[in-house]
Amino acid sequence: MNMHNEDNIMRDSQSTPRIEAPVLEARNIGLSYADKPVLQGIDFALNQGDFVAVLGDSGCGKSSLLQLLAGFLRPTSGEVLLDGTPMHAPNAHVGVVFQKPPLYPWLTLFDNVAFGLRLQKLPAAVCSEQANRFLRAVGLAESASLYPYQCSGGMCQKAFLARTLCCNPRVILADEPFSALDAFSKASLQKLLRELWFEFKSTIFLITHDIDEALKLATRILLLKPFSAHRSNIVQNVAVDFTSRFENDDMERDRDYMDIKQSLLHAIHSRDLEYRI
Repeated sequence: MNMHNEDNIMRDSQSTPRIEAPVLEARNIGLSYADKPVLQGIDFALNQGDFVAVLGDSGCGKSSLLQLLAGFLRPTSGEVLLDGTPMHAPNAHVGVVFQKPPLYPWLTLFDNVAFGLRLQKLPAAVCSEQANRFLRAVGLAESASLYPYQCSGGMCQKAFLARTLCCNPRVILADEPFSALDAFSKASLQKLLRELWFEFKSTIFLITHDIDEALKLATRILLLKPFSAHRSNIVQNVAVDFTSRFENDDMERDRDYMDIKQSLLHAIHSRDLEYRI
C-alpha cells in the first residue's frame, strides 16, 4: 500500500462519526406489584449529557421507574443497562438525589461531601481537593465546617448535590429534589443544577411534578400516565431546548414555551390522549 492510500484511509477513519452507546437504557421494562401492573413497555435511553425530566400525576409510576433505574427494584420484565451491561443492583456509577438529602448529622458539610471519596480509599489530598472543588461549585466553600443541623434545607440539598457530583457518577437520578423547599430556594437550586449540568456535562434524569421546572432544565420530557392494558406508561417523549436558548427569567415570555406548556398541561389532564412516541 502506498502512502497516498494510507493517508486516504486515515482521513476516512477520522471523518467517520463515532457512535456512542447510551449511558443508561431501559429496555421494555415492566413492573407489577402483587400481579397488579404498574409500569409496562418502558423503552428509552439516556445518552451522555442528556437532561431528561419525567412528568405525570401521582400514581403514574414515576418514583417506581426511578427506583428501577437506580437498581433499588428489579423489573418484572425487561432490563436496565448501564453502559451496555445489565444492572441488577445499585451501582456506584449511578448517583441518586432524594427529596430529603440523607446527610450524616455527625459530619460537617465538608466530611459529608468527601465521604464517598474516602470509601473509595483515595489519598487524603485527593479527597480534600475534590470535596473543596465541589463545595465551591455549589457555593458552600464558606460553610464547609458547618453541620447539617446548622444549615437550611437548601444548603443541605446543595451539599448532597456536591457529594453526588464528587463521586463522578455516569448518571444522576433525582427524585423531586426541590419539592420540599420554599419558592426562593427552589428557584436558586434549579438555576444551580442547570449551571452544574452545563459545567460538568452530567447525564441527569429528573422526576418532577413541576412543568416549568421540566421546561427550564430538561433537553427531553417524558410524560407518564397510569398503566393501561394495551399501552406504555410513556405517552409522550418531547424534545425541548429552552435551557440552552434562554436564561431562566426569559423563558416564560417565549411563545413556544407557553405553547408546549399548555400542550403538556392538556395531556396530563386528558383522559383520552393520543399517544405520541
